[in-house]
Amino acid sequence: MLGPSSPPLTLLSSMSDGVQDLFPDLVGDDLAFDWGTILNTPQPSRIPTEEKTDREARKLLEKCLKELIGSKSPEYVSEATLELESVAVQSYGEQVMRHMVQLYSNSASDPSFHLLRYAVYLSSNNLLSNNNTDMLLKWVIKNNMLWVLERMMDAKLPTTEVFAANIFVSAARLGHPGAVRALLAKDVDPNTIVGSSSTRPALQEATMHGNMEVVELLLDAGADPNALEGGPFRKTALEIAISLPVPNSALVKLLISRGAVLRPEAARYQGTVLQNAVQLGDTDLVCTLLRAGARVADTTLRWGTALQIAARCGTVDIVEALLEAGADVDSPLGEDCEDGADVMAWPLFFLTPLQVATIKDHTEVVQILLDAGAGVNYFPAAKYSDFTSFCFKGRYDHCESDFESDRGSDGGSDCGSDGEPDREPDCEPDCEPGSATDDESDVVSVCESNTFRPNGRRGGMQSDLDFATGRCFLTPLQAAVSNNNMILVRLFLSHGAEVDTIGGRGTALQIAASEPGRFKLVQLLLRKGADVNSPATVPGGRTALQAAAGSGDEQTVELLLQMGANVNAPAYRRGGCTAVQAAARSGHLAMVKLLVAAGADVHAAAAHVSGRTCLQSAARKGDMGIVDYLLQLGVNINEPACPINGRTALLFAIENHHKSLAERLLEKGADPNGRPSGRCGVTPLQAAVKNKWYDFAQLLLRQGVNPNRNLSSSTPLGIALHRNAVEMVRHLIDAGADANERCADLDSFPSSPLEIAVANGSIDIVRNLLDAGARIDGMCGIIPLHAAVERNSLEIVTMLLLKGVSPNPRPDHDRKSVLLKAICRSPINEDMVRLLVDSGARLDADNGVSLCYAAKKGSLQAVEILLQAGADVNARPWGPHRRTALQEAVIYGNFDIAATLLDRGADVDAPLSTELGGTLLQRAAASGSVRMVQLLLAHGADVNAPQAILSGATALQAAVIRGHFRIVFMLLNSGADINAPGAVQWGRTALEVVAEHGRMDIMHLLLQKYGDVDDMEAQCRRAATLASSEGHVVIARMLREWKRPAW
Repeated sequence: MLGPSSPPLTLLSSMSDGVQDLFPDLVGDDLAFDWGTILNTPQPSRIPTEEKTDREARKLLEKCLKELIGSKSPEYVSEATLELESVAVQSYGEQVMRHMVQLYSNSASDPSFHLLRYAVYLSSNNLLSNNNTDMLLKWVIKNNMLWVLERMMDAKLPTTEVFAANIFVSAARLGHPGAVRALLAKDVDPNTIVGSSSTRPALQEATMHGNMEVVELLLDAGADPNALEGGPFRKTALEIAISLPVPNSALVKLLISRGAVLRPEAARYQGTVLQNAVQLGDTDLVCTLLRAGARVADTTLRWGTALQIAARCGTVDIVEALLEAGADVDSPLGEDCEDGADVMAWPLFFLTPLQVATIKDHTEVVQILLDAGAGVNYFPAAKYSDFTSFCFKGRYDHCESDFESDRGSDGGSDCGSDGEPDREPDCEPDCEPGSATDDESDVVSVCESNTFRPNGRRGGMQSDLDFATGRCFLTPLQAAVSNNNMILVRLFLSHGAEVDTIGGRGTALQIAASEPGRFKLVQLLLRKGADVNSPATVPGGRTALQAAAGSGDEQTVELLLQMGANVNAPAYRRGGCTAVQAAARSGHLAMVKLLVAAGADVHAAAAHVSGRTCLQSAARKGDMGIVDYLLQLGVNINEPACPINGRTALLFAIENHHKSLAERLLEKGADPNGRPSGRCGVTPLQAAVKNKWYDFAQLLLRQGVNPNRNLSSSTPLGIALHRNAVEMVRHLIDAGADANERCADLDSFPSSPLEIAVANGSIDIVRNLLDAGARIDGMCGIIPLHAAVERNSLEIVTMLLLKGVSPNPRPDHDRKSVLLKAICRSPINEDMVRLLVDSGARLDADNGVSLCYAAKKGSLQAVEILLQAGADVNARPWGPHRRTALQEAVIYGNFDIAATLLDRGADVDAPLSTELGGTLLQRAAASGSVRMVQLLLAHGADVNAPQAILSGATALQAAVIRGHFRIVFMLLNSGADINAPGAVQWGRTALEVVAEHGRMDIMHLLLQKYGDVDDMEAQCRRAATLASSEGHVVIARMLREWKRPAW
């Protein structure tokens, strides 16, 4: 360990010999610590130089440097070290560093020593991130080095003032009371915000992390409890405390007791303080807020009103407290309540507190609300006379049943895709079996359509109210029936609930009948006068008997029949079904027989939209017993599909993977050429190939099915090609499948069979198709070759080129060249590039894009191949905003390629945009690449080239923005103009950039070297305003106090 008698400091080996002489004017008393005072102060025991401590310091130092420079270059550590040495050495001076060695009692080459030096520099120049500041403080505390920071604070210099403020906010964020106390003792302002790296004051940071002790310390020290954090949300500590993932009620109470006020402008999405407290379920806190003046009627998009939240949570005491405070018992979500209430964007989400409490089965809360006068028949959605049709707007307008019995027992929906329910769609969805359109659910309810997507953010009012089942369209009685809550049903009926009101899922009786085991509930509703034959009124709706038949509840069905239910009530036009069709859909053979015995018509036609006959329903379900029973009754095995979005029985069986049933139907005479409804869809052969039932497909082919009779864009041959089914492809070709018929590929784009085979990389299938006469030129002459290049199959590319395919597109087609396709691959296959160039690929076909991409992707070999073939080194492809190859190489840090292009004559000052301007040197200066800046300057780059019009910056301004000190110094030595004006729009001068971004050392450099400019004091005042607005209060003060030196 070194002490006061240690040998002189030796600089890092990565520094150049003249680094100490780089900035002679920068050294001054205003930048140096008073190390003598520090050294005369009694010190704790010396810091240990244990291996673990050094290793941790080295790792943290490397992380800081890596973040500053970036890790693309393997020399990033040495580059960053050199940059920091060039500043830090001159800022402190050699004598200052020697004193620091004595203070630290360590070698100047020790990682811990460099870590502290560089941390001070980075922090005071707004270059140390919050994360790295936190890591630094943790390391300091862990290694008992807090006393070093305390001594540094005694210097009372601008550098240490900024560093102390950042460390102070970090201590609050980490919740370390000792560090907070120590820094407060050094007169750190508890309300400080330093720069853009920390947008929250210390109080907000401590609140965010829920540290009560630190929050109390800060409040005792004078922290403002009503200060707003920076950033777009601008929340106070109180609002932060209440919106934490696990809100801290004690912290909220503490802040209120210390003067935190409730702002009326509540966060629209995060919820008001009162709403968050209600969500937390803390009655005492809610009462505290109400006494403090919280507005009970406020409502927000995400949360609704406080009463609705309490009703959802079932907190009885809070519900009563809110009602006593004047909460509107019938306030639906989003309606105008009192002052400041927001209105919901979607009125169909309206729910009264009574509906909410009923949906959540909070019986006691329901009783309290009824006692407070809640309307048992108040149904806000009913104000929209056409609410049911409004509910079904959207792409899937003709949907299946909303009843749980159908959804649970049968798997899949048959929703059409046309917005008009009574018009045949131009083309039905060509869905794979198992897709959402055909097979996930037999029923898609009103609120499962895309019209209703409630806010899904965690913890919001709408997140757990089960909107997907349409409960926002249920009356309280219907919601209670849906929950099978007999107590609430009786309660509502005793309060006069209307039993036949139509909601989003029909009447209360229809809802009750849709679930098995609710016989007593159905009995009760019938005794109260429920209409047993109330028709289905919503898409996918059911009468009570149809719903009960689908549920398989024989007792309920018998009761409804006894009460006069119509066994052959017609199916609703969109997605409906008769009672016996509902039983067949659900696979209840006994129910089917019961209904047939009661006179049900098994020959009834399917609903117009997404309907199914009894046989089609059983085939889709895969129920062999019901199918055999229906065939015994004489049902037509080839019943036509319904007009819109329908299937034959055979198609249903195949699409739903019921192979044995499909074979039975085919054996019993099902038409293998049976068509679905509409002009699209799939044939049985297409469906069989999709299912990979290749033996069944061959059976269909043997029965004479035409492989070219297709109803969708996916041909059987195309489907087999996508699955690389070599034998199936051969059988289809042998059966006469057209080897050139275009079909949809996996992205639904029409492609030829050869293109699909090439894209899949199947060499055997490619040969088979070529033997079958497949065209090799494609639509634009090169499409199969494109696919082969994209597949990176050198063998197939060679095969196609030998067959005579041209590597160039026809002049009448504007398409990306094959050469560009090869270069766009990652990584670039240089052998492929050479093959295409040697085969005659034109370099001018893409106007220089290939060279630009090769430079961008860092393939020096590809760049040299293209240059040797005559590529234009200065080509600017396709428009004024495209970049040249040199610009791509520099921007993406490909130094060797940039050097090669410059040696070949690339224009170093070519504008980045011919319309907006900007140069490469400016981009390189912003990136912080010293090597690239040196390279460009060596090739004559204009150091004062004008910046881009919009938000542009000169090279000097760009380097200042990013805090790259060495580049700033290089540019100044090369003649960069410090007084260059900012860009036309949103521009800044160099001094203004320094102030806005908090670059203290660069500010000193500019003022020391160019302080004799006539209007520099006025410039400093203007810059100080910018610094203040960005939170750089120390720099703002220094600029306001700066005076032009007397020379």
